[in-house]
Formats: sequence, C-alpha cells, structure tokens
Amino acid sequence: MTLKSTVCAAIICAVPMGANAASIDVLWTSGSAAYNNNITELAGEASAFDPAGDGNLDWNLTFWDASTGAAPVGGFGNYDVMVIGSTCNFAAGGNCSGSGFFNNGVFVDGITSLESEIEAARGTRTFLSGQDADWHDLNNRQDQPDGPAGFMINAVNWAASGSGLGVVSMTDRINNNDGWWTAAGSFLADEIPSGDAFSFASEIVNIGPGQDAFPINEGLTSAGLSNWNTSSHACFNEVDGYTAINLAPQFGGTCGVTIVTSAFVDGGTDGGDDDPVDPIDPVTPVPLPASGLLMLTAFGLVGAMRRRNRA
Repeated sequence: MTLKSTVCAAIICAVPMGANAASIDVLWTSGSAAYNNNITELAGEASAFDPAGDGNLDWNLTFWDASTGAAPVGGFGNYDVMVIGSTCNFAAGGNCSGSGFFNNGVFVDGITSLESEIEAARGTRTFLSGQDADWHDLNNRQDQPDGPAGFMINAVNWAASGSGLGVVSMTDRINNNDGWWTAAGSFLADEIPSGDAFSFASEIVNIGPGQDAFPINEGLTSAGLSNWNTSSHACFNEVDGYTAINLAPQFGGTCGVTIVTSAFVDGGTDGGDDDPVDPIDPVTPVPLPASGLLMLTAFGLVGAMRRRNRA
C-alpha cells in the first residue's frame, strides 16, 4: 500500500484520484525525427492512459542528445525519470540507424561518459528491459495500450514515482553482445554482472506469476507483450536487487526479459514519492506515525505527496 493509499484509508478523500492528474518531468534520449515525433505522440497518449481507472500522469517531455558529452538542460537532477531508448550496437556508437530495419537513431555515448553525474542524481527505481518497445510503437505495433505503448507508459510512470531520478532502459543489444548496461563507465556496470544480461531473441513474453495486478503491469497481458515480430532481444539471469516482471521461455526454464528494482516491484505509478523504507527490511514500508497523517491532512494530500526535489 502506498503512502497515498494509507492516508486515504485513514481519512475521507473528497477528490477522486484521477480528477487532477499530476505531472512528471521526463528526459528521453533523442533519435531520428520520426522517432522523436513518435515519442512526443506517446507523451500525449500518457495523459489519457488509465486502464484501471485509478488516475494518470501528464508528461513534461524533454529530449536529450546522448551522442555528445553534454549533460541535459538543467542537469539530470531536474527530472523525475530518464528513458534510454533501444540500441543495437553500442560498440559502433550506440545507434540503430545504420542497420536498416532498426531505425531509432538513438545514441547512448553520453550515458557512459557522464556516469558520475547520473549516479549523483539517480533515485530508487530502475527498469531494464530486453524489449524494444519504442521501435515497435513506431513501426509495427503503433498506439497499442496492451502492447508497446502501454508498456512504456507504465514503465515511465513507475520509475518516476520514486525518489530521485528514476531510470527506464529499453534493450541495449540487438543481435550482439556489446550493450552499454555492462560496459565500462556505465552506472549499471556494478549492478549487472557481465554475462547476466545477454542477447536472446524471443516472441513469447509472459508476465510473472502473480504480477498481473502490479501497477507496473496495468492494462497489460502476456498476449499483448508477445508476437511483436521479435518481442524481446535480450534476457537476464537472476540479478541481486532486481526482480523479473516478465519472462521468456529458455531451455526448459525461463529468463527475465524485464527486471526492476526489487524493493518497489509492486510500487505505485501515481508520481508520488516512495513510501518510507525500513533500513533493516527495505521491502517493508515504515508505518507513518499518526502525527504524520494529521500533518499531511492539514497541508493537503496532493501538495504533500508531490515531490519536487529539484537541483
């Protein structure tokens, strides 16, 4: 249960949760003109995406050319979430534009050259996927709520609903093993052991057992995540601190197609801060004292819950 739902359980919430959508600041690695136009369209779709009828978020979208060594406008700490588009050949500069079919035009060189700046701003939630939902939403599965579009909207909203800069990354490798996740200078290199992220093409992507009701999977089904004409290009072994939320069949077992920060795998997507966390048991939220509830009530639910921790 989120802090917001805890407050609503203790008092009468006079305003419906979806009446006034909160907004989040989204930083997205830029690509080709067609790619950027499609992501801009996706940002518009996000404001109306609410399959469960429990609220939605508006996006303030900023593109960042990650092919340079320059940080984004305002610095990474000025955003709720950074989205890194799918790439197919990091060793050749991180772009997919030169391989014909994969025409995102996304470069990620700046991700590894600005490691310390990203680490300083980085927050509590990270979402890594072997799916290239951004490419499919542009090319062959446009505007599908139970598909690439809904998958990306949920990912961004979930990652932005934590403290600090959330991270969302589509696949970092397509038909190669030179992805940036485990490359030198990557802010993820110490978290993802070499060999635990690997190229693995699959048409079948199944939501994890018992995870269909998680906010991060709102409106999605296994069928909607599968049969994209190569639904996933990478997979993960078990990685400490991460939990797989969808899986691909592999040699009689499964591998994780999408992994997220374990402590908040079932966390909300409403744009608010994470619940206070017990430092001994980080998965269990710390109960908010009664005085804290009264204070939140006095100052107003929406204002108290909306984080604006800006650099």
